Amino acid sequence: MIAKVKKFYYICLNPIVIIMQKIALRYGLWMFAGFTAFFLLMHVFGLSQNYNLRILNGVIHLSLIYLAIRVTAANTRNFCQ
Repeated sequence: MIAKVKKFYYICLNPIVIIMQKIALRYGLWMFAGFTAFFLLMHVFGLSQNYNLRILNGVIHLSLIYLAIRVTAANTRNFCQ
């Protein structure tokens, strides 16, 4: 039984974990770049104290999370069916 679990892990889950890590790193870096640019621009224009812009912060965050989940689902669809 344990051998079957190990075989399942190495054949099915290990490639999925690697794919998910690559996607998380890619979209995490995009999110970091987007937030950095957003906050620097808001500071340059003097809008860093405007709390209504937190909504745009949430939109950036949620859209990149949605894209990462969509790409992960598309890339791992054919594993271990």
